[in-house]
Amino acid sequence: MTRIPSASFTPWRHRAKLSLRGCGIAARSVSNRFGVLFILLALGAGIPQALQAQDEAIALSNGVAVSNLSATTGESLDYYIDVPAGTQKLTVTLGVNDNGDPDLYVDTRFPPPTTGAACQSVLAGGNSETCVINSPTTGRYYIRVLAYSSYSDAVLTATLSSPPGAPTISQITPGDGSLQVAFSPGAGTANSYTVSCEDPSMRSPGEVLAFVTEPETAGFSSAVMQRSSEEARGQRFDNAKAFHTSDLFAKAGLRCGTMEYNGARSPMLNSSPVVPLRGAADCTATQTTISAEHVQPAGQVVRIPVYFHVIYKADGEGYVSEARIRDQMVVLNEDFAGANGLSTQDTAIQFDLVYINYVQNDYYFADEGAGGIDKYALTADTERYMNVYTNDAGGVLGYATLPQSGAGGAGDGIVMRHQTIGGRNNGYGSYDEGRTLVHEVGHYLGLRHTFNPEGDCTNSYTGGDLILDTPAQLNADYGSRPSTDCGPASAIENFMNYSVDDAMYTFTSEQVNRMTCSLVNYRSNTYASSSSNTFSASGTGSPITVVGLTNGRAYNCSVTATNSGGTSAASGVVTGTPGAPDVPTTPVIARIDTGDGELNLSITVTDTGALAITGYSATCTDGTRTFSATSATPSVTVTGLTNGVAYSCSVSVSNALGSSESSAAVTSSPEPSATTLPLWIFYEGVRANADVTDSEDEGSE
Repeated sequence: MTRIPSASFTPWRHRAKLSLRGCGIAARSVSNRFGVLFILLALGAGIPQALQAQDEAIALSNGVAVSNLSATTGESLDYYIDVPAGTQKLTVTLGVNDNGDPDLYVDTRFPPPTTGAACQSVLAGGNSETCVINSPTTGRYYIRVLAYSSYSDAVLTATLSSPPGAPTISQITPGDGSLQVAFSPGAGTANSYTVSCEDPSMRSPGEVLAFVTEPETAGFSSAVMQRSSEEARGQRFDNAKAFHTSDLFAKAGLRCGTMEYNGARSPMLNSSPVVPLRGAADCTATQTTISAEHVQPAGQVVRIPVYFHVIYKADGEGYVSEARIRDQMVVLNEDFAGANGLSTQDTAIQFDLVYINYVQNDYYFADEGAGGIDKYALTADTERYMNVYTNDAGGVLGYATLPQSGAGGAGDGIVMRHQTIGGRNNGYGSYDEGRTLVHEVGHYLGLRHTFNPEGDCTNSYTGGDLILDTPAQLNADYGSRPSTDCGPASAIENFMNYSVDDAMYTFTSEQVNRMTCSLVNYRSNTYASSSSNTFSASGTGSPITVVGLTNGRAYNCSVTATNSGGTSAASGVVTGTPGAPDVPTTPVIARIDTGDGELNLSITVTDTGALAITGYSATCTDGTRTFSATSATPSVTVTGLTNGVAYSCSVSVSNALGSSESSAAVTSSPEPSATTLPLWIFYEGVRANADVTDSEDEGSE
């Protein structure tokens, strides 16, 4: 223990001016304890032991508290703890209990320095101190408790945390849409376990399933490819920003043409849309009914296959590279997953890019004319794919088919101004985050503008945007500031507003409900799967059941263990296939043991029918008489048999739904157990033999 006389100690956190009168030393400002020590030496104040010997530090045991610590100002107490390999975290706590002000220093050096230590905690008096070192070095760490001011009744604890060892899966029991995973723990102690079951057949988001050949761009006009000016409705603008902030853009409604398209072209192109399903009454063109029926179960995601048609002119205008489309798909999936860093609203809807169709056609490129209608000759099956076309979009940034009026028709899909396609910070003026397509997909899935219809503050399930959790809004917001014409601030952050891209970032929960309703009921064939790749469940011990799975589909399952030190490596993968409950499959007689007038049959069954086995049965016959027995365990003994007679035996098992078919017959004969002599006869025989031997020995003498 190093003691510095309190009369000579100046706390290092306070700059103290010490006048060294009579010593010929100029007064100086001291800002650390080492400066204090030098001045104390100059003053002649005796320091019994400036630095404690390293071997006097006291060993700490992992997680064992040392209590009743006390010291006076300037006094230090030194400890150490040895950190083994594989330790994830070292935590040192000093409980102060409002009595004084000790500080905490932790380092591999002795003594731990007051500046530059691996960890130090120097809170104000009355506060407990904590040091946490993640991934500490293997070896010894020293801990110094230094009294900034006198303290008492402090408690010091050092805790080493290591992640547990990987568990081992012992069995997977299938259930109806579920898998029960049993496992044994690995080394160490775990607080919780997580089972993850992955569907390996699922496609990854953005995976192009068909081979895409981009056109040669060498013949494109360099002037066209490098042009930054914008043209719309007969007017030309120097750049995209000028276009987006122009009077034409706002007054002509060029941000989105969905309502115009659905009022004019859609009835002509989509005269025979698909017949909606029963639940469509919850999301019609005139009302919304929020229902739990339209909430995806936890862990499930609907995936929509996307078919791109890139229409460009002979000079290269309108060309969109595959790289830009892939970047756009990333944005689309992030925003719909609430994974953009701002939103927490996961729609449980994702998108898979399945094909890019490059088409050079100047006629189709001009969307406002007849070519805009004839381009639908390119359409891929609208009941199976979300078709996205890029051309000049007739001057608007994009438009989409509302499912209630056009799902499944020839013109069903989304049309995008080609410049809007891309990822984050793609350079397209005020709409440079790739969110124009997010906005139009919202329409494709049944959403209206947050300000629908303009000039009306109605906010209900039968008026306005047919959604209640978006505030009433009189007119579109074109910038990044909300409006308040209807009282509350408008939803500037909502994807269905006209906000600039860096202001919008989310949907609401009721919008998600309506989108799911529209997708399932109007576009029931337009999604690739109803499951995400991975399903997880957690618990404190074995077994853990993972739910929400698809019956008949194989899942690769693994288990991890977690404690305060981190998470273990994953167990080995074991495959399981959920299925609806059924009677057990046919069992097998694994072994027959013979007995006196009895046969014992050991039974195995590979598939319990996703339910617990409730009984085991065995039947043995000699061709004339039949003998039966049952058991609650997979070992059944049939009695009353005749020794030496051959019996043909079969078994069956049952669960709550019924019994399995009988197993293949196996023939065996009961046999009496080998007869053993009583022990006293054996003993007498040994003794008699000994007597005979002794007599023979005497005779020979």
